[in-house]
Amino acid sequence: MTSVQMPGASAMALLRAGLALILISPVAFTLWARYSALRADPTNAANLWLNSRRTARAVRLIVVALWWAGWDLQSTDFFASPSRLLLFWIPPILSIGISQSIAYCSGRDILRLKWRFSDMVRLTFWSTMSPTVALIGVATGAEAIYRGWWQGTFLLAVSGIVAFAGSVRLRSAEGLQLRPLRLGKLHGRAFQLAKKMSVKIENVYIVPGGKGHLTNAYGLWRGIALTDNYGEFTNKSQLDFVIGHELMHVKQRHGRKQLAVALGLFLFLTLATFNLPPLAWRLRAIIDVLFLLVPSLALYFISRRFEYAADRGSVEYTSDPESAIRALENLYRLTSTPSDCGRIVELFQSHPALSRRAAAIASIGDVPSDRVNKVLGQSSGTET
Repeated sequence: MTSVQMPGASAMALLRAGLALILISPVAFTLWARYSALRADPTNAANLWLNSRRTARAVRLIVVALWWAGWDLQSTDFFASPSRLLLFWIPPILSIGISQSIAYCSGRDILRLKWRFSDMVRLTFWSTMSPTVALIGVATGAEAIYRGWWQGTFLLAVSGIVAFAGSVRLRSAEGLQLRPLRLGKLHGRAFQLAKKMSVKIENVYIVPGGKGHLTNAYGLWRGIALTDNYGEFTNKSQLDFVIGHELMHVKQRHGRKQLAVALGLFLFLTLATFNLPPLAWRLRAIIDVLFLLVPSLALYFISRRFEYAADRGSVEYTSDPESAIRALENLYRLTSTPSDCGRIVELFQSHPALSRRAAAIASIGDVPSDRVNKVLGQSSGTET
């Protein structure tokens, strides 16, 4: 292992203070967001809270990256003892776990959800497993790879499994339960559109809204799913766009492509950082941050591109861009999702902001911007 000069006493004290600030930042951010939402006008509280939760996703990722980088700045002896590894793992997991617990308790009150205590325990556990525990596992595996130990690739693989399993279990904890449809208008319409779009699907599922008030649609491996309240806020044309959007995800195999990209990115990083040379070893803290941020940001970017592609494909088949915009606006409004966000925050989101999706759909259908504003205003029930 390459030797690196240790920081002086004063530098070490500043570094440890910085690590302490990093650890308290998730809890502090969540408490501030809760305070702001509870103090806000009731009509805007949900929007403020959900906007903060989108930002919290970036906060958690950056916290783990900076914690890892700061840890490496202290010493190069990462695997000195099991207790040292535990000291690397436990503090960020506890910090983010506590912040998630506060967030779910706050969200239940602000959004008036019907979660029980046991529900919030499950939500906290799985939202901490994926991605926080998985990211800490990636960091540990990368440290082994830096040293030329191929065992690090096993840790990366296990971390990927934890991330995937955790996200699936989190969806389940949020109330995602797939119930196959065998008959009905939704079932028939989905298969009609699938035939028109040349998409082979085997199942159409309905998802109860449940305690978490789920409102969403999902493109699956060989099928699609919609929550049971979609018919309450969309007409036939709008529902066709939603179904078409999910069918495009299936047709273009977006889920499998994302998995392939993730594997490719981590394979590239493994080969690029295997057995770091002395000069790179001195830049290890920077490499740490890049090792986590680059794949995450790349996957978020690809996910947003796939959302635009699914919107475009659905509009091309349904030939009704205005209904597409109305359907999205209704969804964002019903779920209190902010219609816009800053470019920095969007870097950490899997879906683009409504304003940018509406503009992209309008460009496909040659809908003038003033007409887009009118459509959005009509959907939200406001005057234009």
